[in-house]
Amino acid sequence: MSIIRFRFLIPAAIVTLILTVMCIITALLLFEQQSAMTGVLRENVTSRRAAVDLEECLYDISTLLRHDVDQVSPLNDRLVGHLKRLREVADQPEERDASQKLEEGLDRYLQAWKKIPPRNDAAHREGVLDAVESLEKNLIKPCQSFRLYNGRRIEESTVQHESVLGRLAWGM
Repeated sequence: MSIIRFRFLIPAAIVTLILTVMCIITALLLFEQQSAMTGVLRENVTSRRAAVDLEECLYDISTLLRHDVDQVSPLNDRLVGHLKRLREVADQPEERDASQKLEEGLDRYLQAWKKIPPRNDAAHREGVLDAVESLEKNLIKPCQSFRLYNGRRIEESTVQHESVLGRLAWGM
């Protein structure tokens, strides 16, 4: 009688062990997928945040210059810092290209900024408007493109993340 019990118990134990191992492997694989997707989503959100911070600084400078506030040197310094941060988070080829365009745009804007004549000069207002035009053309538009690109990547990552979570739910 005891031999009969072991005859059924041993295969049941082996099947149980195999199923347990398969469940653990499945859970680990799904967790790894979910972790990878979370990393991609986090990177995209970080890149977009850097672009939003840069864009906000650009709009502040533009608004101040348009309203005859010439003391934007501290904001210009922050602009350099925001662009540095944007370069650090740019990991996609499109982001690196946009980052390069923004660097070149910053150089052009700073050149235009340095050419602004003193406030008592008749050409001062025209110099300020040239700097604003350079800022908007060479920095704001590429920054918007960078932000929109990352917005699309966030949407794509979210869809993929939801898919992984669906598989995770079914896998459990």
